[in-house]
Amino acid sequence: MDQLFQFLINIMSQPFFIGLFIGLILALVVALQGWIRRRALTKEHQIFREYLNTHVEVHTKGSQELMSEIENLKKQNENLRISLGSLRNKPGRDELRTLLMYDKAIRLMNQRAPGFAPVWEAVLKEVEVEMHQIDTGVIAWIRRIIRSSLANKIQPSTESIDNSKQTVEVLKM
Repeated sequence: MDQLFQFLINIMSQPFFIGLFIGLILALVVALQGWIRRRALTKEHQIFREYLNTHVEVHTKGSQELMSEIENLKKQNENLRISLGSLRNKPGRDELRTLLMYDKAIRLMNQRAPGFAPVWEAVLKEVEVEMHQIDTGVIAWIRRIIRSSLANKIQPSTESIDNSKQTVEVLKM
């Protein structure tokens, strides 16, 4: 053992072996630092990969929710478009048009026929008083009860037809 130790001391005294020894120590230090850095980068890579997976999952889920919401809005839009089309073709529209034509005819008669206007105004006042009594008196209370019981039987379009028939009857007077 002593001889081995002596041999190492002799070798270490030569400059080539001193440089080799220092180079090996530096190589070992660099290798150790590289290994430590590689472990840190591997951990960082794993953290970024988990973050990216989470981000992609959240983004995918948000996109799916947006797509489903868009589909629901498209369905609602289509339903509203169909409802609007059916409301435009509602059965009471023709009766309302006829009523407006009668109203215009009454105004023209007021302008052209001098005796028509006073009679029309008197009849209109009578109808207004009668409607006021119907809306505020016992008749209104009875009418509300009858309307609620007949609401399921009578369609809304028949009410507009009745109104136009009453207007025609007033015009015939």
